[in-house]
Amino acid sequence: MIKILAIFLLTGCMSKHSFVKNFTPSESPCIDGTLLNISKSGCDSLFWGTKDDIIKLRCTLTDIPSFWCTTAFYITSIHNETEANPSWTVFCADSGFVVYTGETLTKIESNESN
Repeated sequence: MIKILAIFLLTGCMSKHSFVKNFTPSESPCIDGTLLNISKSGCDSLFWGTKDDIIKLRCTLTDIPSFWCTTAFYITSIHNETEANPSWTVFCADSGFVVYTGETLTKIESNESN
């Protein structure tokens, strides 16, 4: 898990073009494929955070509302004892990690009059 966090720290502040150019594989085809697809789909800013040994990835800025830019991805180790949220769907898995998908919350502006 520390290796994955190091990758995010090294790539988190880069633009989408330099992210792909300077990408360091994590040795997890599932994680690498998810990150590269998010980047190549038009995502201009990537959020990542951790809670209870689960990493959440989601695009926070895009002009293109694609699957990759409107979906939240949750990454866990196959050895993680924290249960996945029942609303998540398994997206892919490999020998070390499982990536789930879930809805990305969207801010809806209120048009109420005061």
